Amino acid sequence: MQQGKLLGFIGVVSTLLQGGWVRRVKGRSEHRDRGLVATGMVACALGLLCVALCCTTPSAPGASPPLLLWAGALGFAVASATVVNCLNSIVSLVCSRADTGSRLGDFRSSGQIGRALGPVFACSVYWLLGPSTCYFFGAAALAAVSAAFVAIVPATPVVGASPKKSQ
Repeated sequence: MQQGKLLGFIGVVSTLLQGGWVRRVKGRSEHRDRGLVATGMVACALGLLCVALCCTTPSAPGASPPLLLWAGALGFAVASATVVNCLNSIVSLVCSRADTGSRLGDFRSSGQIGRALGPVFACSVYWLLGPSTCYFFGAAALAAVSAAFVAIVPATPVVGASPKKSQ
């Protein structure tokens, strides 16, 4: 029942954020999609860190999940609301019209490979080194990926916006 509550919380918060916040923020500035993706990635890294910290403090069997676990779930909900749909938008904006479908297909295929291999790797780390090590490693890796994303991926221009005039 506790797992259902946490998963329900993630789903409801993610839905509210995507429909209420992301929908309104996208397209407001030149950095819209990149900023939302970076926000989601950092939120997910913080969520993993919260879960890792939660793993280091034992709780009584049957006790309600600690606040850190709920904070981690909130980080996962923010990531769920922002990352994938904004990454799809970035990929489609940086492609030419002729190869948009091919690039999006390649991008989605890469994501599927990650979703297939990631759990195998994470489960191996979890069972070999323990849950706190696994989640700490995930948080550190995601923080590094977030920093690389911000450093490498250019801001996407607002579609339909007039270019800035130099004065």
